Order: sequence, then C-alpha cells, then structure tokens
Amino acid sequence: MAKINCIAILGVICMLLCYKPVCGYFRNVKTHDRKNFSPEQERQIGFFLFAAIMATGFLIRLVLAGMYRGYEADMNCFTIWSDMVYKDGFAAFYKSESFTDYPPGYMYILYVVGAIRSGLGLAYDSVLSNIIVKMPAIICDILIGGIIYKEANKKLKEIGSAILTGLYLFCPLVILDSAVWGQTDAVFTLFVALMCYFVAEKRLIPAYYIFAVGILIKPQTLIFT
Repeated sequence: MAKINCIAILGVICMLLCYKPVCGYFRNVKTHDRKNFSPEQERQIGFFLFAAIMATGFLIRLVLAGMYRGYEADMNCFTIWSDMVYKDGFAAFYKSESFTDYPPGYMYILYVVGAIRSGLGLAYDSVLSNIIVKMPAIICDILIGGIIYKEANKKLKEIGSAILTGLYLFCPLVILDSAVWGQTDAVFTLFVALMCYFVAEKRLIPAYYIFAVGILIKPQTLIFT
C-alpha cells in the first residue's frame, strides 16, 4: 500500500508541474489581448507541454522500473522465456516442458528482449535486466499517450490535448501496471487503441489485422470484439 500511495503522490506532483505553466498561460490570455498569442505560438506551447509530459512520463517509468523487481512470478516467466525463445528458437519454445502459457505474439517481443539481455551479458536479476524486460510495456504506454494526443487534436487545441495525454501517462494505475509490476497489459492495449483508431477512420482492413495481432499478443483482446 505504501508503494501505491507513493506512486499516486508522484502522479499528482507531475500533474501539478504540468498544471502550473498551463494556468500561467491562460492567465496571460485573460489579462492581455488574446491577439498577442498567435495560433503558431499556441501550437508551440502545446507541443512543448506535450513533449515535456511524454519525456517526464518515460523518465518516471524508467526510475520505478529500476527500483522495483515487479510481480515476481510474471517477471520470472518473462525473463526466462526471453532467454528460451532467443537461445532455443520458436519451434523448441512450446515443445519444452517449461510453463509456457502465452501465445506466440508476445514471444516475438521477448525474443528481442532476450537478444538485448544476451548481447549485454546481463545477470538474471540485475536492475538493467528488469528495466529491459519491462521496456515493451513502458514504450507502449508512451505510444498510447501519442495516440491520445493525436486523436484529441481533432477536437481540442494542442494544450488541451497535452493535458489529456498527461492524465493517462501520470495515472498511478497505468504506471503501477507497466513500470512497477511489469505486466504486459499496455502492449495489447496499444493494439486495441490502434484498432479503434483505424475503425474510427473507417479503415477496416488494417483494423482487422491489428486486432488479430492483439489476440496473438494477449487473448484478452477478444474482450473488445
């Protein structure tokens, strides 16, 4: 509980750091002629805020991923599987007597993880190894933030879109799931978000393929059928 509270407090602090420059901007708009802020200046402010949120969200995840091992059972599985699929290949992976209950989609990701761990010669339980095992979910968190920003820009200005991105990236539960516990939910969530994006754009064929890939990564994607 103490760890969860610390993450929640950290999320609030990050949102306040983003809130201050935004409030200052709107105070300036209120007390000065709005014409002083050209559309280009507003876009620049919004994009700067978005970039700061993305960078801060990524840095927070890196720090927490190194501080905590994560959910021990799953972290052990992901670490061992990455070594198995990289060293023994995909054909031998599911023929082994080891506990291998994930579909093949995520094994391709763990193959890259295993290659990096092997290339760097990392110890099984080293801090850097933990970070690399959690990195796919962390990267997907950031990419989902980018999708939120892109979609929000259709309805809001850049500043509002950046704030919505921050609400996701600084959500304590999102951070806890990927960076602290080391879960893979963010990976298939990225594919669900992409599927929804392509459906909304009426590009159904790409949406079908993305949906299929999501199922191969984690069967829970079927929930969104």
